[in-house]
Parts: sequence; C-alpha cells; structure tokens
Amino acid sequence: MPDPSGVPAREGSFLHGVSETCLDKGRPARSLIGTSNGEFTLTHEDADHVQTAVDYVNFLRSFGGAQMVLERRVHAHEKCWGTLDVGLYFAHRRHLDVIDFKFGKGVYVSAHGNTQTRIYGVGALALIGGANVDTVGLHIVQPRHSSSKPTEESLSAIDLAQWARDVLWPGIDAAEAPNAPFKPGEWCTFCPGRAHCRALANQNLAVAKAAFGAPVAAPPDPNTMSLDELRVAMDASDLLRKWLAAVEERVFRLAKGNGIPGWKIVNGQGNRAWVDTDAAVRAVEALGADPYKKSPVSPAEAARRVAKATDMTHAAAARYMSMWTQRPTTETLARDSDARPAVSIAQAFLEQPQK
Repeated sequence: MPDPSGVPAREGSFLHGVSETCLDKGRPARSLIGTSNGEFTLTHEDADHVQTAVDYVNFLRSFGGAQMVLERRVHAHEKCWGTLDVGLYFAHRRHLDVIDFKFGKGVYVSAHGNTQTRIYGVGALALIGGANVDTVGLHIVQPRHSSSKPTEESLSAIDLAQWARDVLWPGIDAAEAPNAPFKPGEWCTFCPGRAHCRALANQNLAVAKAAFGAPVAAPPDPNTMSLDELRVAMDASDLLRKWLAAVEERVFRLAKGNGIPGWKIVNGQGNRAWVDTDAAVRAVEALGADPYKKSPVSPAEAARRVAKATDMTHAAAARYMSMWTQRPTTETLARDSDARPAVSIAQAFLEQPQK
C-alpha cells in the first residue's frame, strides 16, 4: 500500500529527532536552532515546543533512578509494533513511564484509553520483563496544540497485560483473518489507504445521500435540518473532510503523472515580493513613508530574549515573565470526549457582543 507521508508527518519526524538529540546529549533545544534536515529547519517557535516536551521528560526523570531508552522499537505482538519515543524505568519503584510526543497542531490526542500508547506500554513491558513492573504511566505530550497540557493514564502492569490479552491480541487475530471486514471510523484519519478504501467511500456516500437525498443533489439548508440530522452530519464531518483531502491529494499526484480526466495542474496566484528589497526600502523612504513594521515581540519571543540575555533557561525566563496572560482562543466545536471543559451556556450568552 502506498504511504506518501504528508508534510505534517515529515515535520513531526524531524521534531522527534531534535527531541531525541536534546535528551540524549543533554542539550537545550534553543542550542539547536537552525538545525536542518534539508526540508525543515528548527525555528525559535519549534525549539519552544521541543523544549516543552523535553522539560516534561526531565521532570519525570527528576524523581531519580530512571533508566531511559529513546526511539526504541517495541513489539506488543509479533504482528504489532511501534517506535517508543521515550521509556523511563524506575527499578527501585518498579514503575515504567512511556512518553509519546505528538507535534501535530490539528487533532488533539489524549492518553486516556489511547490504544497507541497502550501498545507502546505492552511492548515496553515485554522489553523490560513484566514481572519487574508494578505500575505503568502512559503519557502524551502535544505542545503545539492549544490544549497543550500533557495527559497521563495510570495502569497497573497486570491490568495493561490483561487489556492486551482481552482486546489487543484478539483484535489483531480478527484483522488477520481471511476476508476480514473493513470498518471505517475516526481511526482512518492517518491511514495511508483512506483515499482508495472502498468501505470508507461507501460510508461517506451513504452519509451524503442521507443528508442531500439520492441521487445526491444540492445540500440542504442547515436551518431546515432537525437536531438529529445536524448531529449525524457533524458526526461524519471530520471523516468526510479528511477523506476528501486524501482524495484531492491522490488526484493531485495522478494529475502530475499520467493525468486524470477533467482535472489539470495549474500555477497558483502567489504573493507579491520585492525584486530588490534594498532598492525598495530606499524608494519607499524617499517617498516619505516608513517601509518597516514595528510592533512588540510576543511573550514567547520575550522569554527567549530574556533567557539569552540573562543566561537563564527559557522555561525559567517564561516563569519570571508575569506581564502576560493566556487568552482563550475563539470558541470551537468539539466532541463530548474532548478533555477540554465545555463553555457554559450562561458564559457563552454573557460573551455575546451587545447590539
């Protein structure tokens, strides 16, 4: 199955590599600003996010006595494996921490009940020897997401092993069975086969027919839809958007190759750019205008500059900067399973602009 990694996935791999270097060599992320792999270059903002992940691991290590493994392939089953970002084993406490870095900005991922981190945990138990572990902490650190607080699921080693026996291994056997059915769901988000999965296409077509009528015509006016119809449409919206994006990505590749009937590749409009920046600055100044934009730096940039000027760590500098606040972003829809608290109806009413 083709697996053309998208830009976010490749960028995430790059930032994982930087994080590994920081933890392995004990280097602050800001010392690696400018590091490049040919496609991505570490910026100040990237370094902030990497440092957040590294600081979290170092906080867990501060309890003492940790044996650390980085970027280690672990097996939860002979046909199920993954790469463990960070594993911390505290022999004296008989405790294991599994830390997974997520550098995506779009999809919020919680550690609570997370299958991926549980798989890493099962694999790490197999690596260490389950008889040597009593408790397991499964952590997800997602510093680039607006809900950036790390999450943790705590399990006993016995309960995690039981989950593997009752859920994971039977699921692997079912997936490996001849003519195993395809079952679309939110887990299709990062599947490389979603653009040409017949089961997913059929489900999306069924949703479209239910919403638009069959044959598919113009979409209905949302103001005329019932609450149940709106809920059904919203439940399918994420999957539909991601499937259509995958379809567009595949059509783009095909159009660049042998072509596809009805579609072609064209150049975008692009943004205007100076032919000669220095000459343009002189010309604008000669006309009596200021060619530069001046504004205060952001709190994150201020913390970086304070850290550089005072030889403090960025984290310490950020703590001493008391003149900023974290304003909530604009309201957005989320499923009930989202870890963020809901905005109360009364609060939403009070925050409405008055006419």
